[in-house]
Amino acid sequence: MNSNDRGKSIWPRPLQNSYNLGLLPFVKQFHIRTSLDPFTPEKLEGCTLHYFSALTNLQELGIDQLQIPTFMPNIQRYFGHFTPTLRSLVLWDPIGSSRQILYFIGLFSNLQDLEISYRSLKEEREGTSGAGLGPLSVPPLCGRLILTRFTKEKLVKDMITFFGGLRFRYVDLFRVKCVPLLLGACADTLEGLRLYPTDPYGEESFRRGAVASELNLYFTESHEAVRQAFDLSRNSSLRTLETTALSITTAGDVASGFLKTVLSTIASPLPLELVINYGIFEVRCHRAAYIRIGIIKPNERAADTLIQQARFKVVSEMYAVRQFRLVLRAEGMDPYVQDAVRAIGCIVEEGRIDGKLYHLPCEPVIQ
Repeated sequence: MNSNDRGKSIWPRPLQNSYNLGLLPFVKQFHIRTSLDPFTPEKLEGCTLHYFSALTNLQELGIDQLQIPTFMPNIQRYFGHFTPTLRSLVLWDPIGSSRQILYFIGLFSNLQDLEISYRSLKEEREGTSGAGLGPLSVPPLCGRLILTRFTKEKLVKDMITFFGGLRFRYVDLFRVKCVPLLLGACADTLEGLRLYPTDPYGEESFRRGAVASELNLYFTESHEAVRQAFDLSRNSSLRTLETTALSITTAGDVASGFLKTVLSTIASPLPLELVINYGIFEVRCHRAAYIRIGIIKPNERAADTLIQQARFKVVSEMYAVRQFRLVLRAEGMDPYVQDAVRAIGCIVEEGRIDGKLYHLPCEPVIQ
């Protein structure tokens, strides 16, 4: 479902036809995308609410700019029919206090995966709105947690308090204020963690803002500060540490120190996989940008480009801190990406990168 700039809701014609044919109960995934205006009850006026209510077997729901206060106190009227089946919730730029967001999450008693992402870092300003609200249920929240540009530490504390802790098995964190709190809360269940070496050093725009000075208390060039922020010594079940080729490249020389420090905190005795993810934008679409900033030369081959991005010298240095199994993963099904990642895998296995990685098992994984 989309919303235009004038605030009028647009229910796509195929979904109108699906409603008329009685097919909406078979829809499993649904994402409400908006342009500039928040998603409010006005977007569900008239027949649209009948269409929306017909999604009775939805498993994944995404909403952009959900303005929770405007739905209160009758929020169950609009979203309550998702309670039995919803397993995954994605909120982009949600509007509301931490307690109101928590109340919305608590509507879905079977929720396992949660994503809360913001387009920019925002100062957390908690008022008294929703102060007396408590969640209606305690969802299992035992799957995947994704947080992007997230500064609502109070929301995490409230989740821990009201839900009796956090039990996520996989956590993806990008520019998150309360990293130590999250990792500590998931210490007994965390199996996979994705981090970005650009986090502690970031872009200049990240450094300058009002929030940046507060966040940089965690993210400084001090290895001890990184060690405290990303301490995994309490974790006993971690099996996978993920990062991206693009974030390693963007972080430059500091990527090695950051990832080595994180690896040194891992106390889990389990075999560890270090996964480097490649996306289509890293391989193909941003080639001109890499040429412009001097990362690659115009005449370099695609495979050479990816080798430079991966900075396998960084990987070999990390291997000295802790042994791991190196995995190259192509995100998406683009044949160009898959072929390039397979090429890198062959080069690594043949030991042709600085002569240092021949002992690292490398298995290109295509998802």
